Amino acid sequence: MDDEEPQFDPTTCVTVRELRNRGFSNIPADFPDCAWIPRDSIKFEFFNETTRQDVEKGLMKAGMRATFTEPFRWIEIDYTIEKLENK
Repeated sequence: MDDEEPQFDPTTCVTVRELRNRGFSNIPADFPDCAWIPRDSIKFEFFNETTRQDVEKGLMKAGMRATFTEPFRWIEIDYTIEKLENK
């Protein structure tokens, strides 16, 4: 059994910044741009909402929905730098 946390690999993972730049709007705003998930954890669903009336007008209505099957991962580090006084 492998209990090791996954590591970021740019060949198999995608960052929130990349997803936002591609138009994904369903990522919470408080997720940092450096957050990431494996590419294969993004599942796409395509749907067609074209009606007969749309076809008669020469229109087509379609869409795509993406869901994420794994959590986004990132690290946060809080630190304080204190000024050293010369003594």
